[in-house]
Amino acid sequence: MTEALIVLGAGLVVAFALLQRAKGDVRSTSSPTIVEVSKSQLPTAGRDRSTETIDEPLPTADRGFDHVFRAEAAKNRLDWVLLKAIAWVESRFNPLAENPADPSFGLMQLLCVPDGQGSCKNRLPAVRIWPPDSRDDLFNVQYNVAVAAQILAANLTNKGGDIEWAIAAYNSFRAFREGRDVNGQFHNQGYVDKVRDAYRRFGGRLLW
Repeated sequence: MTEALIVLGAGLVVAFALLQRAKGDVRSTSSPTIVEVSKSQLPTAGRDRSTETIDEPLPTADRGFDHVFRAEAAKNRLDWVLLKAIAWVESRFNPLAENPADPSFGLMQLLCVPDGQGSCKNRLPAVRIWPPDSRDDLFNVQYNVAVAAQILAANLTNKGGDIEWAIAAYNSFRAFREGRDVNGQFHNQGYVDKVRDAYRRFGGRLLW
């Protein structure tokens, strides 16, 4: 796997853009200021972080997103800290993150295969609000987290409440299909471990 590099926006302009996007309408279609990240090709909602480190300090402030994690988790009967941990591993809380090679977008790095008409052609049957009206909607924090929460909830249902499998499947369709190997590991176990680590460091209380 190639190491993913996140390029974070800096300065007042990007800070203002982040604030406006976070407060935005669920179906906002205004053009975002794009911040690109690099990652490996995976046919999934998330991306493979299994070879990256997560030893940098976690943010002490919620950056204004915790209320979104809480709201969407409540709608889908999820642990909101788990959504927060996935967001940290996926984008380091950058709602304008974009990987053109995947291609995936936003806070939770949602896969969006262009349909040639400004939206996404990949199917997410379990997601009631998919596809977006416009690819730009993926940079809207509320919409992005809402889609991710529905994906994760569907994974938990499909995998009998197995949290690790649901997380692995969020990152990789191969993990969704194949599950654990003979050693009890997913092919992207590193990603699962990083989400677990972030979850615990953010104060998550589930025993898994």
